[in-house]
Amino acid sequence: QHYFIQSNLRHSMMKVILFTFIFSSVHSFYIPLIAPVEYNKGQTIEIKSTQVDSVHTELPYSYRHLHYCLPVKEINYAENLGEVLHGSRIVNTAYTVTVNEPTDCKEVCKVTLEAKQVDQMMDLIKKDYDVHLILDNLPVARKYTSPDGKIELYHRGHKIGQIYNDKTYLFNFFKFKIRYHRGSTPGKYRIVGFEVESSSVPGKSACAAPTTEALELHKGTSVTVSYGYSVTWEEGTVAWASRWDTYLTSATNSQIHWFSIINSLIIVLFLSGLLAMIMVRALRRDIAAYNLDEEMDETYEESGWKLLHGDVMRPPNYTTPLVALIGSGVQLGATALACIVLSMLGMLSPASRGSLIGAGVSLFFFFGVIGGYYSGRMYRTFKGMKWKRAAFLTATMYPGLISSACFILNFFLWHAKSSGAVSFKTVIKAIN
Repeated sequence: QHYFIQSNLRHSMMKVILFTFIFSSVHSFYIPLIAPVEYNKGQTIEIKSTQVDSVHTELPYSYRHLHYCLPVKEINYAENLGEVLHGSRIVNTAYTVTVNEPTDCKEVCKVTLEAKQVDQMMDLIKKDYDVHLILDNLPVARKYTSPDGKIELYHRGHKIGQIYNDKTYLFNFFKFKIRYHRGSTPGKYRIVGFEVESSSVPGKSACAAPTTEALELHKGTSVTVSYGYSVTWEEGTVAWASRWDTYLTSATNSQIHWFSIINSLIIVLFLSGLLAMIMVRALRRDIAAYNLDEEMDETYEESGWKLLHGDVMRPPNYTTPLVALIGSGVQLGATALACIVLSMLGMLSPASRGSLIGAGVSLFFFFGVIGGYYSGRMYRTFKGMKWKRAAFLTATMYPGLISSACFILNFFLWHAKSSGAVSFKTVIKAIN
């Protein structure tokens, strides 16, 4: 009995140790494939840019498409397949920060904008384009309050300029506020926040004394612009693992999404109920006619769905395209389900740009096995004889249509000089 008690105690201790290990592992969980980077005080970090885009257009541009200050040495950073398809082009900028060392004002350069370049900048400002900068893989955001003044929201990127009273102003001075969290070792810092406040400063220097005037752009008129920035550091209370919560919980159009979802559900329920009511009425009429037929002459002509009972299992005329579409649909459904599961597990975090698109493309090709299986099984059910043709059409019909459409649209993106245009060489390089 004494040995039995010791054995139970030993098993209980093992369970406690196991549960402690599990909970400690959960507590130290970070986003998969993303590890925190710790910086030393005084270390210089480059501010990078991903793209320039707008919610009103579908044409993203590279940061170098704008007439900003360029760094001494231009660097193009490696991109994955998802970033390439999304139009993100990670490049370095002329802005640098020193860890935990504020900068009051630093003039970067002066740029002379020709008349054509001024018109281009005014067009981008009119279309509400945002410049997306990143620091330690964290996008810059500007803070503002909700219309009722109760909630603080964040919007990714900073505006190129602003239109006020039918006048166009260019932002040329940026106040960066960086929040940090002390690392696991003394003297180490982790970046947990990156904010910006843009302003328009006229005159020969962006570091001039503040005035009530702003840098106005006039169509067809050249202008010399001085760009500058300042940096402030502030210790934040947000842990590194939660630094993306600010961006994920500041969706300004969440009410619109909920309204769209509820509206779609109501429409689906209404149409489903209407269809069910029509089917019930048709079935009741046919059943009543069938019961009445037993009392009438056997030569009574059948009507309704009973005329089709001999053609229910007849193969359709276009069997091969049908099974190809069914296989592609199963393939798409499996891809969507796998992406949802991976997102729930945290494998497709927004911290890893392009991961969702890249995973979707890769999983679509991987689940081609399932699509081919269901297509072949359906083709066999229809007693088809040209199975090689069906297999080839399943593998090429839907991807071929999508690739052809993207190839045609790519010409328009090339013509517009958009960063969304993808070259064949870029795709091969991203895949490798």
